[in-house]
Amino acid sequence: DGKSCVKGCPDGKTPRDAKGLCPCGKQSYDPGKSCCSAADNKLFSGMVSVAGGRCGCPDGQAPKTGGGCEDTQQTKDKKLQAIRQKIAQTAFKYRDSRVWSKTKKRSNIGGGKNKCSLFVAEIAREGGAQVPNIHGRNKQYAPVAGDWADSNVDIPGWTVVKEPKPGDVAAIGIIPWLGSWLDSLIGPWLGSTGHVGIVLENGKTVSATRGKVVVNNWGFRPGQNPTFRRYTGEKK
Repeated sequence: DGKSCVKGCPDGKTPRDAKGLCPCGKQSYDPGKSCCSAADNKLFSGMVSVAGGRCGCPDGQAPKTGGGCEDTQQTKDKKLQAIRQKIAQTAFKYRDSRVWSKTKKRSNIGGGKNKCSLFVAEIAREGGAQVPNIHGRNKQYAPVAGDWADSNVDIPGWTVVKEPKPGDVAAIGIIPWLGSWLDSLIGPWLGSTGHVGIVLENGKTVSATRGKVVVNNWGFRPGQNPTFRRYTGEKK
């Protein structure tokens, strides 16, 4: 059955041992690469030679159903944590940048439009996370602030959390007409559905405002109740 044999193995296959490793048996042997790697044998795809002339999965991986290897949960968690740390570091790197300012064209967002959500999408992607485009006739636009803020909106790969950590996304939604009114007073929300940024440490966030990228305590101020999302790679 590709995992273990009770009544004898098919030609060219050998049973796994108690540790889930596979003796090379009649399969080809390629030390350090793919022991037991017959072209028509997917069971051993991705495995490497280990002690005792056997083949098994590399460190941090385990055999998966159907053959081959996959990351263990511990390895997946480490990779995700590294991505979230890079998101925070990348966002902080762009503080004071004006490339996401309202007056400038950036990517597929023209001048005269706020770009806080574009900033979040581009920073997250640069950090190694996936941010799906979910808006537009051809789904060419990333989630807007109102999407990030609405816990009922599914953003694949991003999970709503209660306790924020660096690299998470923080968002506060507003009613569109209220945004236009606020713009006449304070400026940064014209035509928007809210505001969104990246969480740093010590109650700080980094986000793109009308003029430039700023680091401050937005999202953690008294009376604010943002929605936080964390990149987990999990999709419904």
